[in-house]
Amino acid sequence: MILRFQTLCLLVIFSLVFAYNTQAQINQGGIPVGIQQTSNASVKTIRGLDMGKVIKEDQAMTETVRFAAPLNLSIDPATEGTWTSLPNGDQVWELELRVANALGLFVVFENFNLPAGAKLFGYHPDTKEKLGAYTERNNKPHGEFMLGMITGRILRLEYLVPVASVSPRLKTPFKIKKLYVAYNTDHMVPSDYEFKTYDGFGDAMDCNININCSEGNAWQDHKRGVVRMLRVFEEGIGWCTGSLINNTNQDGTPYILSGFHCIAGFTPILNLWRFDFNYEFSGCSNESVEPEVFSLQGCQYRSGREQTDFLLLELEDIIPQFYNVYFHGWDRDETAIPTSMTGIHHPRGDVKKISTSDQPITIFNNSIIWSNSVTTPPNHHFRVFLEEGTIEDGSSGSPLFNENGLIVGQLHGGNAGCGTSNTTYYGRFSLSWDTGNTPDTRLSDWLDPNNTGQTTIGNFEYPTASLSGNVRMPNGTGVQFVKVAATGPSIVDTVETDANGNYTFSNLRDNESIVLNFSREGRATNGLTVFDFVAVRKDLLVIETLTPDQKFAADVNESGNITIGDYIDLLKVFLIIDPDFELGTWRFFENNIPLMMNGDIVRDVSVVKRGDVNFNANPAE
Repeated sequence: MILRFQTLCLLVIFSLVFAYNTQAQINQGGIPVGIQQTSNASVKTIRGLDMGKVIKEDQAMTETVRFAAPLNLSIDPATEGTWTSLPNGDQVWELELRVANALGLFVVFENFNLPAGAKLFGYHPDTKEKLGAYTERNNKPHGEFMLGMITGRILRLEYLVPVASVSPRLKTPFKIKKLYVAYNTDHMVPSDYEFKTYDGFGDAMDCNININCSEGNAWQDHKRGVVRMLRVFEEGIGWCTGSLINNTNQDGTPYILSGFHCIAGFTPILNLWRFDFNYEFSGCSNESVEPEVFSLQGCQYRSGREQTDFLLLELEDIIPQFYNVYFHGWDRDETAIPTSMTGIHHPRGDVKKISTSDQPITIFNNSIIWSNSVTTPPNHHFRVFLEEGTIEDGSSGSPLFNENGLIVGQLHGGNAGCGTSNTTYYGRFSLSWDTGNTPDTRLSDWLDPNNTGQTTIGNFEYPTASLSGNVRMPNGTGVQFVKVAATGPSIVDTVETDANGNYTFSNLRDNESIVLNFSREGRATNGLTVFDFVAVRKDLLVIETLTPDQKFAADVNESGNITIGDYIDLLKVFLIIDPDFELGTWRFFENNIPLMMNGDIVRDVSVVKRGDVNFNANPAE
């Protein structure tokens, strides 16, 4: 650390890197067809990066280094790749990309608009590393989507189109416009940090402390609001850390606070920025298996300012309820100086870590000259001497919590490592509040939209509600194995009824509209007896009229009336002429039910087995 003319020159904790083994955005899981059986994928060999050009560009980058560079492409599935018809009528498109000397591959799509039921996978044919399935839930109005990354120089893409969506118009609802290629960086000159090719997971220094160690016991709520940020630029890809932050409306607007230097100096593609939630080990010890990644893609720039190094973004999507997030409160009192601090962050894009200090925290009264030639004014940063844990590139933008658990700053940089003094500098939240001259250079317009003048606000969680009910036949018998699906802006979830026909959703978001859908399949002959035929025949001959509930069961083709067609369908199943007829599906008196969640709701539903007019079907069959 060198002090000259009341200035301090420090390293900005900011590097362009690439990530291995990450799952981008909400995915539906599943196994690609090409892993389950022989693949018909055609192979496209790509020359790869011009390393002479890449090295010159790296040497010209004075602000940072990178480990993945863009490679522009133009691939249309209508003219490249292989289409295969499956026995059930589904269509599969496959293309294997092979890029010389690549250490890993990201794929950027344009015109991305998958139809309902379609699935997109990316995987390595040898290691079976897999991403996806991605579906219509990943469609965005801007039509951009990024898949990444798969480790190595080979990436196989698979696009499955269900038979119901097969048409020339829907076969190719995307094009590939770019790859980001991870490459060997041995030509780079080491700087203050040991920059090297790394995958994020497991690469933080040993002196970092996992969030679920004892040091994090008091911060189990706060950790849910800290996210790993995968930043995508025209020039490359990198890590930072951000945090969800509350506003005076306390309405859960998904604002992310981070560091301005996480976006400065490059050409950001905000539609492709990815935010990873709950990326942490379950316990204190390091684990060999990477945690599951819960992600959202895309954000909008709201405000930022270099002097205090703050950046405010807003996520494009509603955060799913099962992500279980936490919005941090803040304190903008200019006179308050924290008596202790805690930082939660993702060093080098690794799992969530914690740093703490009870050392005196001061307002640094000198200007700071950073390694990227940016100079920040005096009194704009807190200086913190870490006692436990450390920081690394990727920690940038992480929140500084005071002794009350409120945000008072975000990490800009410092001199840190294992066995060093660990001097760190955080931009002051209070000066980020309103020292900018316009809404896009200050926080106040966004975090206090109604100009209440509040100087502090507490933490916020989305209010939750529960939904439960019973699915039963008209005679009161509960029906097992009914699939109950709840769909809303923050929820797509399915549960199954128990042996008594009960179902429960325990963690829905309050004040949110959802749609409740029921379905049940089974054996077509279940509950079907001679009595059912006789009863339907008597109703047709107006000898003995069925009750409304019985009529609902007898109307197997859902025409709205009991007809000779219903009777013939019943007879075909009974005589095993057409044993696979749709009588195997159960029929619900209500379905696709719109609900507005308001506290805890109970919603019971009646169901009949098609054709079973005396309701003696086995509810567990």
